[in-house]
Amino acid sequence: AYRIGGEYLVSEGTVVRLGYINHTAAAPDRTVVPNLPEGPRAEFTGGLGAKLGEKLHVDLAYQYIKQQERRGRTVSDPAVTNGLFTFNAHLIGATFTYSF
Repeated sequence: AYRIGGEYLVSEGTVVRLGYINHTAAAPDRTVVPNLPEGPRAEFTGGLGAKLGEKLHVDLAYQYIKQQERRGRTVSDPAVTNGLFTFNAHLIGATFTYSF
């Protein structure tokens, strides 16, 4: 796997962040099932941190995960790979910090 990220200070109290993650599949095809369709992934991230006042700070984040198609199984026989799994996700988050 490899990961890279960085941040840029836009102004006093405002920062922009970007990142990228890429990793290969850890599990062999015979262990890939619908509730664990793990596969090679590329993940793109972005964020913004801003000071909203003397004591209040907000961090906003976004992540897009794109997983490659992966063969797997939907039956209990590990010799059978009868499924094709795809996955992608859009994740968002916000953190508010108040210092006192």
